[in-house]
Amino acid sequence: MMSGHAMLPLITSGLLACLCALLLVPVSRRLAVRLGAVAAPRRDRWHATSTPILGGVAIAVTVLGLHAALIGVHDERMLLAGVACLFLLGLADDLWSLTPVTRVVCEVIVASLVAFAGHRLGWVTSLTLDTLLTVLWIVGITNAFNLLDNMDGLSAGLAVIAGLAALSTVLLDGGVTPTAVHLALLVGATLGFLAFNVAPASVFMGDSGSLFLGGNLAMLTLGGHHAGPGSPSVLSTITIPLLIVLVPIVDTALVTISRTLAGRKAWHGGRDHTSHRLVAVGLSERSAVGVLWSLAAIGSGLAIALRQLQHPGVTLAVGAFAVGMLAFAVYLAHVRVYREDELPRVPQAHLTIVRGRAAYLRRSAEVVVDVCLVAVAFYLSYRLRYDAPTFQQVFPSFLRALPLVIAVQIASLLASGAYRTEWRGFRMTHGVRLALGIVVGAVAQVTVLRVIGEPTLATVPAPIIGIDTAVALVLVTGARVGVRLLGELAARRQGAALRVVVYANGDLTAIAADVRAAGLPVPRLLGCVTDDPGTRGETALGPALPGGYAALRTLVETASVDVVLVCGLVDAARLAELTTACALRGIDLQHRPVRPASASAAS
Repeated sequence: MMSGHAMLPLITSGLLACLCALLLVPVSRRLAVRLGAVAAPRRDRWHATSTPILGGVAIAVTVLGLHAALIGVHDERMLLAGVACLFLLGLADDLWSLTPVTRVVCEVIVASLVAFAGHRLGWVTSLTLDTLLTVLWIVGITNAFNLLDNMDGLSAGLAVIAGLAALSTVLLDGGVTPTAVHLALLVGATLGFLAFNVAPASVFMGDSGSLFLGGNLAMLTLGGHHAGPGSPSVLSTITIPLLIVLVPIVDTALVTISRTLAGRKAWHGGRDHTSHRLVAVGLSERSAVGVLWSLAAIGSGLAIALRQLQHPGVTLAVGAFAVGMLAFAVYLAHVRVYREDELPRVPQAHLTIVRGRAAYLRRSAEVVVDVCLVAVAFYLSYRLRYDAPTFQQVFPSFLRALPLVIAVQIASLLASGAYRTEWRGFRMTHGVRLALGIVVGAVAQVTVLRVIGEPTLATVPAPIIGIDTAVALVLVTGARVGVRLLGELAARRQGAALRVVVYANGDLTAIAADVRAAGLPVPRLLGCVTDDPGTRGETALGPALPGGYAALRTLVETASVDVVLVCGLVDAARLAELTTACALRGIDLQHRPVRPASASAAS
């Protein structure tokens, strides 16, 4: 048990951070209004009034500034650099709406560099697998807090509870350390922000705040921060961080699984998180947030007890809590959160999805698979080059270089344009981008490994890089080709389920006859889009969708169609723009430049 005198620096740091945040949040709110960083009400979002979204700036500036002022930047340098990068990434997303794949790639790079600095989960004996799990843990928890920022006070309150739990485990392991001071600053600054964020919120933290908080808690729950003389058992090492952030994990899993089982796109934003479902069963907004805060507090309390007490009763309580959370998630999964009229078969033009969420999970999954493939390729290059005894001798160089290889190769793929096209829309011509990205990545690997100059890294031989380049190209390209082929096979087997929209200008009856002659039955069509505002109701090509070309672009950008059939007289520039948009999202575009019936008769 620590004395009150020993705790005084932490209490002082926390109070100072809280005061600074209380002063800076109004400043960041005014800055957001001036920059136009304001969240407008949307049909698929919870808030009902326009709200500034740069509250996270106040949190990050407070924590990073006070950390530098109170304990300097030499302690926890990698932590500070990592969370600062995540904050800047979130700020850029708030101001300019980055694409999902850009965000995830940047998060992977940050997580890889944290792993390179020696911070690991320590969950498994395989150091290679543990490195990969560490990268995925940081990316996953960071985004879990981002997804939970869907109701006033929810994400910030959960961050405070998780921060206090992490602070307790750090104190139990090593006393008042720089990590403990940083956590005290984080909790204090978040409490200061929370005063403005509880319902009704006058400011949101935005992605700058949610990524900063999630990144901090992801990195500070790594095994490297719980390695004092009283270190917990292996089971506790895995269970403690899971308990601390269990509510964000359950929410992310619930949303993903329930949307998938309901036949909805799992990557679309919506009002079906745990908090929304609690409101749907009759709780007020504040009560729903309070329930989730309480569950987080129970999980955090069990994590501390598990760390401090080696008693079967604690283990039994942890098991009971886990079962209870599972039952809670299953119950909420059956709660109806959308009315039938809120789930139209074809989205209308005015129904838009925030760009950063529209394809987030799918594009994120593609990047995560690439991370795994890059790691596997690097591992296989060593196994192909060396026999088992020699591999054990050179394993330290492999393990040390692995995080750098992941970061450099994923960044190179992004820079080469490999992520401009979704996997389901991959064509062999896109393989040039992949090859370019992987080759440039190999050159960058050699450069980075040599520039760092560590003896361990210098022992990575050139043949390894060459083998790694070839294997990575095969794996990364093969994965995309496999997804494309499976998609085409599924489309053939479920042809009637294809969502087809016609973009037509001219005599719709004549165009419909041409479509039938082409072998595409009209009953499969969702409808048609025309530039003629007078076209309404049922047409020869199905129901007329209002909104003209803008409506069609909305359908394409939200991946709400599988095939776009362009018929009649279409502007060349508009056709080129539409072709590019469809290619980026793997949507099949077919152009049939038929002439109207009247033109045919005149000729």
